[in-house]
Amino acid sequence: MLADIVLVWGSVACLLALFYCVYWYVWTQEREFTGAADIIIKIVLPGLLGTVLLASLRFRSQYKVHLAKFCIFSLLSVYIAELLLQLGPHVDIRTNLEVVSEFRSRGIDAVPAPFPSALVDLQRDGNLNSGAVLPLGGIAKKLTVLCNETGQWITYKSDEHGFNNPDGVWQSRHISIAAVGDSFVFGKCVPPDKNVVALIWKNYPATLNLGMNGAGPLKELAAVKEYLPHFKPKVTLWFYFELNDLTDLAQETRSGFLKRYLKGNFNQGLITRQTEIDQVLSHYANKKIEEANNDRADLEDTLKIIKLSTVRTKSGLVNGTSQTQPDELHIKLFREVLQDARAFVGTWNGLLYFVYLPAWQRYAGRQATSVNRDAILNLVRRLNIPVIDIHESFQAHSDPLRLFPFRQQGHYNEEGHRLVAETILRHLSLRFSSSTTGRGLRQENRLTVRHMPSVLQRAGRARQAD
Repeated sequence: MLADIVLVWGSVACLLALFYCVYWYVWTQEREFTGAADIIIKIVLPGLLGTVLLASLRFRSQYKVHLAKFCIFSLLSVYIAELLLQLGPHVDIRTNLEVVSEFRSRGIDAVPAPFPSALVDLQRDGNLNSGAVLPLGGIAKKLTVLCNETGQWITYKSDEHGFNNPDGVWQSRHISIAAVGDSFVFGKCVPPDKNVVALIWKNYPATLNLGMNGAGPLKELAAVKEYLPHFKPKVTLWFYFELNDLTDLAQETRSGFLKRYLKGNFNQGLITRQTEIDQVLSHYANKKIEEANNDRADLEDTLKIIKLSTVRTKSGLVNGTSQTQPDELHIKLFREVLQDARAFVGTWNGLLYFVYLPAWQRYAGRQATSVNRDAILNLVRRLNIPVIDIHESFQAHSDPLRLFPFRQQGHYNEEGHRLVAETILRHLSLRFSSSTTGRGLRQENRLTVRHMPSVLQRAGRARQAD
């Protein structure tokens, strides 16, 4: 009787897992399969196993007992693995908001990592009320809890406009290099002095990081128009992440407010409105922290264990969500965004660089990461925008997956950021070794371009030693 109960409930669990996958991957299509093997694991296997367990009720008693024991042993093993992964040594399993709450309980005024895109998502019509502000940065001068992809939470002290920069950058009279992009540029998930822009800053101290969580092409264009006219940098690095930048653009086109940045010189004057920005983001962050501190947080933690979230993530069975897919219209719009950015930067004789960032899937044998890669690179080159293709550097690496945390899907680790920085510095050195812009860069920074080869050699030796 006990064996029958185990087999029945095992069959029910398998069929529930099947329905769960069908709902997310087939019915709503909010998640995507990575290939035939993924379909077999998530659809065929649970359906087949559930059918076999149900049919096993007709087996002889001794066979049913052995099969029931095997099911119990397998289930216990998987949940033990889930608990060990969550409670293992040197792994901090707290959420971002839990870490912030603990800092605050100790009297430290911490805030979660900014995500201004969420404020756009909250707008039903994609527009703002008169006098309202749409932030592109974070809360100023706060200890900010960034992220955790290596087992430990990374924090940084935000600058006076809520970005991830060293002290004093905004007071500089000259900015030679500016960087715009999403979370990879923002600095996820490495210490603040180890991200790609910080490594460039060590060679060119007059470097400004405008990277931000969730930023897509329209928000990046907005950042260029809001902050860079005050500094007129000679070089602007436009970072493009192949996995989601076009899908981000597809989402951003829903905001009539963001699309205004494509029309002339629209500007919110954000550089003078930091107090308002702090108020808006603080209100949003405090609301999220309050929600996280209620009973639903405990329920969510319990559900994560029941759903084996950690085991599924570590084994590559969680593939993320499917977003609005880009089409030819979005590629055309992306061309307009780049044209506008290049022309805007050109008003002060600045040069726009296009930095192509590859995704983990490209090296993990998963689905094609970007079917638009060739189209995007050809588009950029037709616009006469210099290209720095980081994929070429990653592909030349002996083990590209080593550039990601635990070789799993995520942002680049410290080694990955270092390789990106080295590649960019090498291109800048080659491009500006004899140009007028290069002389300007040499004059405004402590480290000259002529010194760059030796710097790269030292960085290369350090990477090999690691």
